[in-house]
Amino acid sequence: MDEDEDTVVVRGEVSGGSDDDESEAVCPSGYVPKECYVQGGSVGDESDGAYIIHDTCHAVNSYKGDGVKARALCANNPSMENPCNGASLPRYYSTQERDVSVSLSCPVGYEELSCILHCPWVNKIAGKGADMHGVMEGSCSVSGCDRWCRLSIICKLNMDADEYAAAVCPSCEGYVCGSGEECSMEDTTGSGIMKPTCRVRQSGCDDNDRCGDNGVCVPVGSNDYSCNCDAEYEYNRLIGSCLPIHTLWATVLGEEAIGDEAVSSAVCLEGQKVMRCHTYGAPTAADGVTIENAGSQCVARASHALSYSIRAVAYCGDRSAMRDPCTGDEIYSTEYRMDASLSPSIECPSGYIMASCAFHSPWTQFLNEATKAQISSISSVQPNAAGVCSMENCLETEGQFCKLTAICTKLTRDEYLTAACPTCDNVRCDDGFECTIGADNNLPQCTEVIPGGCDVNNCGRGECIENGTDYSCTCESGFRFNGETCADVNECAESPCGNGDCLNLEGGYQCDCMVGYTSEMGTCIDVDECVAAESPCGPYERCSNIEGSFICDCLQTFYKSDDGDCVCADGFTPSGSECIDIDECNASPISPCPANMECTNTIGNYQCACSNGTAVFPSSEEGECLEYTPCELYGVKSEYQGIRGNTIKVEITGVRTTVFKVAGTIDWTKDGVVWDPATDASQTVQGFTLYDFQPEYAGFYEATVYLERKTGYEMCKVGIHVKLLEGSAHMTVPNLEKFSETLPAGKGVAVQCKVTLTNLKLENAKDVNNVKWYKVIPGEEDVLLVDNDLINFNYKIGSYRLWFEDPQPEDSGTYKCEFNQQDVYAFVEVAMAWQ
Repeated sequence: MDEDEDTVVVRGEVSGGSDDDESEAVCPSGYVPKECYVQGGSVGDESDGAYIIHDTCHAVNSYKGDGVKARALCANNPSMENPCNGASLPRYYSTQERDVSVSLSCPVGYEELSCILHCPWVNKIAGKGADMHGVMEGSCSVSGCDRWCRLSIICKLNMDADEYAAAVCPSCEGYVCGSGEECSMEDTTGSGIMKPTCRVRQSGCDDNDRCGDNGVCVPVGSNDYSCNCDAEYEYNRLIGSCLPIHTLWATVLGEEAIGDEAVSSAVCLEGQKVMRCHTYGAPTAADGVTIENAGSQCVARASHALSYSIRAVAYCGDRSAMRDPCTGDEIYSTEYRMDASLSPSIECPSGYIMASCAFHSPWTQFLNEATKAQISSISSVQPNAAGVCSMENCLETEGQFCKLTAICTKLTRDEYLTAACPTCDNVRCDDGFECTIGADNNLPQCTEVIPGGCDVNNCGRGECIENGTDYSCTCESGFRFNGETCADVNECAESPCGNGDCLNLEGGYQCDCMVGYTSEMGTCIDVDECVAAESPCGPYERCSNIEGSFICDCLQTFYKSDDGDCVCADGFTPSGSECIDIDECNASPISPCPANMECTNTIGNYQCACSNGTAVFPSSEEGECLEYTPCELYGVKSEYQGIRGNTIKVEITGVRTTVFKVAGTIDWTKDGVVWDPATDASQTVQGFTLYDFQPEYAGFYEATVYLERKTGYEMCKVGIHVKLLEGSAHMTVPNLEKFSETLPAGKGVAVQCKVTLTNLKLENAKDVNNVKWYKVIPGEEDVLLVDNDLINFNYKIGSYRLWFEDPQPEDSGTYKCEFNQQDVYAFVEVAMAWQ
């Protein structure tokens, strides 16, 4: 290396001898190229030229060359604070651009040091103004290129801060202010010198009385506003005014979204979850909503209709954890259930009611009329009387789907027990407790066994049950045994009322519900105003129920104008009292679509798609469809199957890596939605790898490869199914015959439990905790066995073993070996007797 005080010369390795092979001269950290050119080959003959990207000088070999070398003079690149309030100013600045004609110049405050040419078609370089090293000898411009030429320009800052400010921003023009700010000339130092200064612009409340009589306008940023609303009112951003509060949950709005697959996301505050999720906007503009990010995000997706925007609306609240009175496990006040298929169907877990059901499909333009009639204007679907939300054959094409997302709310007290565990058969009690049936509600409860008998009835609001010298209390509904007596349960601790105030009463509680709600099943249930005998909406409006209130949206083919009237949406024309679809594809002799595109009419709009033999390539300008030659792409398998936790390598073949590296781009979709393998897998042009395979990874994956070669454009596709193999477990007792006769007491013995797994993977197959052992007691809860001096667990010769060290006649009975992992449950029992 040759060095001076702030520069260093860097030479790349000699490139390969094939066409487009490159040599790279990479500057050290903190340095950038001050010069960049080709060595070891003349540009226009052995070399296609050079170009700069960030800190690297690239020299490109031509098909005539045997290898070239990149040379860069790298300079230290400190930055100067921008006196015009913009981004800091580096000492050296470079940029590059490629097109048929390119012209580059340095920004104000910088001088040009060098301009470099790169053209992949070496025979076309002559006459473009570059010397043998690729350095342009005249202006930094080129024209008449075949397909494209690339120019890279290197600039150096040639002004100090005062000179730069005088040249670029002597006034507010050129001075950078942030969003919601405006620039004004002010004397901020008292020197009498006026300089540009940024101030927050606040004009949002000018001539604005939309807050009405129940709020005061407050300016926000440059030209927006909010409302400080009176008690019992809240600011509604969609309406822009103060409206009565209709829910205790926080209302979160997503950003506006318009256009096919555009996304609006309403994200709850940290710690909160989505309690309701819907869209707001023209019905034809939305593909629906989904709940994502572990229940903390409501996502609305816009449809193919390009005229109107939508928003995601989320009502966010607390999702509390509690103990399941049936199993003792941790459960939550809110659960989510989802299903995506041509005929999706979902229902809530036992003990929960379906509070809402949201719809989404990327193919809403193809929905049949029966399906459209099920979907409200806010993308919700009404569950049936049995609490099931479903659709039948919503679409016809394999690979398409409709997705339903249910929000399930836990019931409280007796309502939960009645639905989830009405008998002791499904109740697990802690050690020292037993399941009994309540005298007044005929429902199970876990009661503690206390020594002392029932000579004195200490139960109070309950019945004393004697068991020898022990007793337990079967308490009335709303009471729980606390070890001494039946004490009142404070049901309000679980916040059962939702959108209402909870008042604890002796033996129960009462919900004082907000307006728009009614007390049912121990909680505040939203009143569906839309099912009233007389609709609250107008003749061209459709009523959509929301939490505590309702929305009157225009019918599917109508849109609400600025004055509040329902008028025909774009893409429709009036016909009596209806709006009928306009066939834009045939409305004029001239197609509305650009060249190489075919027009397809859709309801309320039309779609332009590339004609056969054409496609949009990464380099296409403004979505231009380019003619291509089909390439070959295959899946090594048409279908891959995997089990939970495994690694699945999905392989494709047909496109050479060397070709793809130079000219290729690959795009992936999963179930018709754009998918980035970097988020769930590692990817190469030969496919991708899914690590720790989970059920949600299953789906239909499609790869599209684009090749932009000197000989023309090529494109090919391949689709591959990835399926989850359902797991199962089969359990046997290999030494079962040994226990067909009475065993001698006091002699140690082992019970073997063999588990044969199908499509399941255990982290450690020899871990004795993979199974649990119970003693089965007829009419009572199975007793979980624990490792102690007389009983222990081990694993030998492929079986889990229960070892009895010193069995006695009282140990006789039925024992159960249970497997319960990864949603797979199985067990086997064995009866043993000692004498």
